[in-house]
Amino acid sequence: MQLALWIASATIIAMTELDFHFDFISPYAYLAWMRAPKVLSSKLRPRPVLLGVVLTHFGQLGPAEIPPKRVFTIRDTMRKAADAKIELRWPQRHPFRSLAAIRVATAATPEERVPVVDAIFQAVWARGEDVEDLEVVRAALERASLPVDLIDRSKAKEVSFALRKETDEAIARGVFGVPTIFIGDEGFFGDDQLERIERCGRGDDPLDRSRAQEVEARPLAVVRAPKT
Repeated sequence: MQLALWIASATIIAMTELDFHFDFISPYAYLAWMRAPKVLSSKLRPRPVLLGVVLTHFGQLGPAEIPPKRVFTIRDTMRKAADAKIELRWPQRHPFRSLAAIRVATAATPEERVPVVDAIFQAVWARGEDVEDLEVVRAALERASLPVDLIDRSKAKEVSFALRKETDEAIARGVFGVPTIFIGDEGFFGDDQLERIERCGRGDDPLDRSRAQEVEARPLAVVRAPKT
């Protein structure tokens, strides 16, 4: 019986796309995107969000806004990229405004979105280009033989509404940072969660859920006063 459940679980996950909440500003989202095809038996469904809005909602600073965390992030991502043999070139300006690029990804049709996301990730993190400049984004689309009319499509009000809706839905779902990948109703945060996601997809989750839920239900013992 247990073997049958394992096989059924593995089959379901292998046939299902996993929601991948991301923003181009995150090097960890790029690393997860690049490693996923080698680690996961499931494909990723890219879901663009505005990381700044997510961070503001939860009262968080971005890694680059905390000087020692910025240094750690730069070195950590360089080490991870080297280990995984992934090309990584930090853009000259970071953090940058990712809105224009993320709107282009939002404007893409479902059929276009994966190659569009890949093309822009390559521009930012493999070549270190400035995607605040829509001409750079246009060149990235041309390089990948993708329709450049996406630039014009991305400027429509409907795209702004769609992006805000995606971001609000991600927050409601519990996304507090990127990348976050969902398997079922559980989100996994960080590029280092891919192996765990694959393991869970095989029905091999080591988590004792009842114990975890008991701990999660406990009240906070200490609550810090808001910074004034």
